[in-house]
Amino acid sequence: MARHNNGSPETATLEGKLGAWVQDTRTVLQRRCEECVEEVRRSPSRSMLTAVGVGYLLRMLPLTTIIAGLLHLVLALIRPAVLIFCAAKLYDTVQQPAEKPASAPGDRAET
Repeated sequence: MARHNNGSPETATLEGKLGAWVQDTRTVLQRRCEECVEEVRRSPSRSMLTAVGVGYLLRMLPLTTIIAGLLHLVLALIRPAVLIFCAAKLYDTVQQPAEKPASAPGDRAET
């Protein structure tokens, strides 16, 4: 996958910081996963009871209602967001000074 970099130091710094953050996050998650596996090996019955308890609590939560509510909220806010975005772009377009049309190759320059 080709990356387009405009060569600016800000872009390089941002990419470097983002790459470092992703690598740090990956390392932390791998370490936590290994710790979890070790804990399950040390006490499998406790881990099983914990998993059953968490599953029961998750089953009690109204996740379907929460997800449906968030979906309705997002769908209700999409139209105003698109309208505001388009209005801002239109405003930017109107505020830009009119550019001179390019002269044709046969036109004479004004003096």
